[in-house]
Amino acid sequence: MKYIEENSALLKQLMTVPPMSAQQYAIVMRKRTDSRRRAEDARDASLANAQAKKSAQGA
Repeated sequence: MKYIEENSALLKQLMTVPPMSAQQYAIVMRKRTDSRRRAEDARDASLANAQAKKSAQGA
């Protein structure tokens, strides 16, 4: 299984590329946070839906 954050770049490439700017880092982190929030919201909605179905069956 390959991890999403796994970096497949060669060491030489990593050492010769300048580090990202603070603005670029902020953009990357915002995207990562937004993605995580969407996943958590989807999970919570799924759990709430399952709970609602369970309650409706018991009523």
